[in-house]
Amino acid sequence: MARPPKIGGILETSVYVADLDAAHAFYNGILGLERMVGGDRLSAYDAAPGEVLLVFLRGGTANDVETPGGVIPGHHSEGRAISPSRSPRVISMPGGRI
Repeated sequence: MARPPKIGGILETSVYVADLDAAHAFYNGILGLERMVGGDRLSAYDAAPGEVLLVFLRGGTANDVETPGGVIPGHHSEGRAISPSRSPRVISMPGGRI
């Protein structure tokens, strides 16, 4: 059997959240990730050299978005999702839980 290729990194990881401000408080305030791009539907964080964490507002990405560089296709996060609040490890923060 052939050996699987070694993974040297993951360029992008996406998560969907209900509250971008609470997510920023966690990813920036707790984990210390620098937000590179912020908006009303997403934030992009510098996760590691050459790696990005994309944090999308759940339900806010269904439509295409026109940009000077081209169209960003719409996408969504409907269906099953992992809910950290059901995990035995819940991070409590002022104003809520993550």
